[in-house]
Amino acid sequence: SSRDNGATWSFVKTVANLPSDFVDDKLYAAHCTDSTCMIAGFYRNCSDISGDCLNPMLLTSKDEGQTWEYANTISGMPKNAKGWLTSLDCSGKTCVAGGLTYNGNGYSPTILTSNDAGNSWNFSDVGSANSIVNGRFDAISCFGNICAAAGFYNDTQSPLLMMSKDAGKSWSQV
Repeated sequence: SSRDNGATWSFVKTVANLPSDFVDDKLYAAHCTDSTCMIAGFYRNCSDISGDCLNPMLLTSKDEGQTWEYANTISGMPKNAKGWLTSLDCSGKTCVAGGLTYNGNGYSPTILTSNDAGNSWNFSDVGSANSIVNGRFDAISCFGNICAAAGFYNDTQSPLLMMSKDAGKSWSQV
């Protein structure tokens, strides 16, 4: 983390509240606003490299990246959900993370939304709600109440686009 606009950097040594089965992680996206920073990715809970070991992960810092905490509760997230998060953005207090989770039939595009600057998160099963199987989101962006999520269908490689006009509360396919 850096506290001087990137002139110098320090290594973060610990993260609070990591799951007891944590093996390692991969981080894909970061966003900072004022002194609050968030990072999205996944952690593995076994030494196997298969998707069966990958778990969505969000980390939050409230002190310019000096200390970090794992977001261990995501409201509505299926128990033992597998997958990862590859994108993250905030506009005001609205933060949205995108990626995929395994839904039993394939990988479903997934969006997590926070309306309190990352203090709490809600799972949006936009894949099942829109009958999308084998899709994922790799980019997400918000401005005001408008959010866009972009990715692709894993099986056809066709583009997958969704929009929200209410700060991530509801999503529709474009």
